[in-house]
Amino acid sequence: MLGGTLGEHDATVWGKWAVRYNAPIFQLRFGNRRVVIANSYATIRKLSAGATGSALSSRPRAPVFDHAFGIDMGNRPMGDSLRRMRTAASKSVGRPAWPVLDKALHVDAINMEHDLLLVGRQGATSIDPFSLIQKITMNLSFNLTYGRRIEDVGKEFYEGYLDQTTTVSNVRNSTANWANYVPILMHTPSVQRKVAQAKASHAKRKAYQQELYNMMIKDLDNGIERPCIAATLLFGKETKLSEGMLIR
Repeated sequence: MLGGTLGEHDATVWGKWAVRYNAPIFQLRFGNRRVVIANSYATIRKLSAGATGSALSSRPRAPVFDHAFGIDMGNRPMGDSLRRMRTAASKSVGRPAWPVLDKALHVDAINMEHDLLLVGRQGATSIDPFSLIQKITMNLSFNLTYGRRIEDVGKEFYEGYLDQTTTVSNVRNSTANWANYVPILMHTPSVQRKVAQAKASHAKRKAYQQELYNMMIKDLDNGIERPCIAATLLFGKETKLSEGMLIR
């Protein structure tokens, strides 16, 4: 019905609905779960602040994902460990880190402009920029989490990591996996195959994450400091987590 079955991103479908029905906020029913979609900055800010803020502080649970992988950083309910993760993330993107992050984003923006001109033949051909935006997002993710960039790990590493991450994320996709809202579907062969594929990709992604983590530790051992979330979580007094919690 929605993006997962139409071949579009859910946000694209909801954005079209917001324009069509002039609705900055609307409610959907996904099986046994109520879903609220906010489509404007003002609405998101109003929902996130004040009395309703605490109700939105946890991540929504995805039963199929939980069944396949258990609890990780992405689907952990609000608690002490999640608060420490959020504190570490806030410190990693705080004011002292802005000059480094701004420089990295500037480089990524220039590279994206170059790629847009090249792939789109300087405006002669229409293109879908999603893969280019995805590259910037992944570069920022690597940089914030492990203090690394795509050019540090190489194209083959990046593409392999992206493939495995996409397979794992598809299990959590809002509308591509209705077993999250109709529990009996979890026992169907198609869902079981999807879970098996995601588990295999999860193991491969952990190997990539371990490699990134090892690079960070090697730098620290050599006296090279790379401000990042992983280092803050590993060594921060208020945010300390074990290696096992970091790589899941």
